[in-house]
Amino acid sequence: MNVMVNLATAGSASDYRRWDSPVPTAGFVAVGLAMALQQAVGVNYQRGVTPTVARFRQLADQWIAETINISSVSDMLLHPAYQAIIGMGPAIIPLLLDELKREPNHWFAALKAVTGENPVSPAYAGDVDMMVDAWLAWAEQRGYR
Repeated sequence: MNVMVNLATAGSASDYRRWDSPVPTAGFVAVGLAMALQQAVGVNYQRGVTPTVARFRQLADQWIAETINISSVSDMLLHPAYQAIIGMGPAIIPLLLDELKREPNHWFAALKAVTGENPVSPAYAGDVDMMVDAWLAWAEQRGYR
């Protein structure tokens, strides 16, 4: 028997899957629930996206959006979303490094706070490209890359 199962309510033809089973399995239901949740709250819970990654991404996006017009680095670093990122602890080191590599920004203080280290030479303070290079070299030496 062929059954059409609506996994989400977005309304496109791709939302319907054809299964050669009379009843969808729990796995299909879980996919549908994840898709519905994604639509409802705007968070992507695809395979491989952990709650830590989702939370980091939400906070990072918020921080970037809300500090884009702030010229004071101190004010940027004191933003609640940035402080919440630091509060996530060492689990976010790889995420910070990926973000730093993808789109350099002022992630240096967060990295210093969660690692307890600062590989940036005082001579390179303020040179974002050199600071990024120093942190990425640090990451490689510690097996993050």
